[in-house]
Amino acid sequence: MAIRCTGCGFPLSNDVLEAGSAAHQFRPCRFCGSETLALVFPAMFAPPAIPSAAEMAAGAGDATCFYHASKRAAAPCSQCGRFLCALCSVELSGEVWCPECLEAGRTRKRVVSLEHQRTLHDSIALALSTWPLLFFFYPSLVTAPAALFFSIYYWNKPTSIVRRHPKARLVIAMLLSLLQIAVWVTLVIFAIYQFRKGAFNRVPR
Repeated sequence: MAIRCTGCGFPLSNDVLEAGSAAHQFRPCRFCGSETLALVFPAMFAPPAIPSAAEMAAGAGDATCFYHASKRAAAPCSQCGRFLCALCSVELSGEVWCPECLEAGRTRKRVVSLEHQRTLHDSIALALSTWPLLFFFYPSLVTAPAALFFSIYYWNKPTSIVRRHPKARLVIAMLLSLLQIAVWVTLVIFAIYQFRKGAFNRVPR
């Protein structure tokens, strides 16, 4: 990925980046002359470590790749145990994956690191607990228990991909839903009390 000039957007050359990063100095852009300071890791300037064909070729007695019988196995798949060469092995979250296991994990959504979207259960719980307070209180008879269920059931589920505060939102949703449930319980108890009181007063003496 090219690092671009903040003034004109033209890609900065590696020699400009390397010189500026090593000396921590601003370097001028060759296109517009704007001075830019970009601090990058030295690995950016190193060539990619691709094994040669001779290094990957399997010799006598060597374990071979499941997908390439002529290539030497570098590591087994952490999921299915198939031997993989350096080209087929994919390191993800400290584990080695083969192409088939990686694709199966992506389609079945078992590999959390490959997720690009998630259901925001904390937002759903917070919305269920706040909407009745903003509009009509009567739906809270249903939405308050639903918000409490969402908050408890999805407490340890994966949260949002972007930086948020899901635990705080779930706590707020639980407190609001418990408050609404307490209000409904109080109203029901009061209604039962009034009903019994009225029935007692109507008893003929």
